[in-house]
Amino acid sequence: MTADLAADLPMFSADPDQLSQVVTNLILNAQHALKDIPQPRHLSVCTCYKPAHAQLRLVISDNGPGIDPDLRSRVFEPFFTTKPVGSGTGIGLSICHAFVSAHGGSIDIDETPGGGATFKIRLPVVGAEAAQPPTPAESVPEIARRRALVIDDERDLAELLAEMLEREGFAVDVAFDGEHALAELGRRSYDIVLSDVRMPDLDGPALLHRLQSEWPALVKRLIFITGDTVRLGTGSALDKLGRPVIEKPISPEEMRRVIQATLAESHNGYYILYNSRRNWTFYQRLAQQRHRPVQICRV
Repeated sequence: MTADLAADLPMFSADPDQLSQVVTNLILNAQHALKDIPQPRHLSVCTCYKPAHAQLRLVISDNGPGIDPDLRSRVFEPFFTTKPVGSGTGIGLSICHAFVSAHGGSIDIDETPGGGATFKIRLPVVGAEAAQPPTPAESVPEIARRRALVIDDERDLAELLAEMLEREGFAVDVAFDGEHALAELGRRSYDIVLSDVRMPDLDGPALLHRLQSEWPALVKRLIFITGDTVRLGTGSALDKLGRPVIEKPISPEEMRRVIQATLAESHNGYYILYNSRRNWTFYQRLAQQRHRPVQICRV
C-alpha cells in the first residue's frame, strides 16, 4: 500500500466520522477485491488540493479485477453489490455516496490504468464559518409525514431502510426480530409496515397471519422486502400472500412508488363536508397540520 498525502491541504468544515467511514469502506472494498489476486497487489491513497476549484481530492486505487463498465452506474445504489451472495450487503458504497453528497461533493469510479478500480472523491473547501447544514435534494415530492415500522434482522439493511424512509418524511421505528416487531405493533399503529420475508423467528406468512388475527387494519399497509423473488418464482407462497413486494436491491424511486400505492389502498383518512369557502380553507389547513388524507366535499 502506498500513500501520497499532500502536506498543504487546507482546513475545511466537515464531519470527520462520516469521512472516516467513507475512506474505511473504500479501503475495505479494495482489500476484498485484492484477496484473490496474485502478487503484486497494489492499493494507493492519494490526496491533493486544487486551488482553482477550491476543491480537495481523494483518490483510492487498486489493481484488482475492477468493475464491469456496464455496472459502474449502479454501484452506488442501495443494496446493489457485485460480491458473491453472503459476502456483502450492498450498502457500503451507497453510504459513501450519501456522506460525500451531504458534504456537497461527488464520488466517481473509473478503471485503474492496467486494470483495477479507482474511486475519485471531490470535496468543496468551505470554511467553518460559511458552512451550512446540507439538505438532500429530492427530484420526487416527499410523502406526507407518517409512521413506518421496518422489520429486518440484518441491522445494516434495516437502518438504511429507516434512513430512506426518514428522508421521505416518515417517523420510523425499527425491529430487528419478530418479538420486537410484535411488541412495536402492540404499542401503536403504523401507516406502513415493511418486513423482510425471511426472518428466523417470524417469516412473511407468519407476520401476515398475526396481522390478520390481531391487527387486521394493518394487513393492507404491509409491504414485503426480499432478494429471493427469482428463486421463489410466480405462484410461490410469497406470491399467494397478496401483498406488494419490493425487490433488493431497492431503489428509492421504486420504494416511493410502492409506498404511495399502498397508502392509497389503505386510505385511512376521513370525509369533511363544508358549505362555504371559508370553511373549506380552514379544513384544508387542518388536514395539512394533521398529515392525513382528507376528502373535502361541498354540500
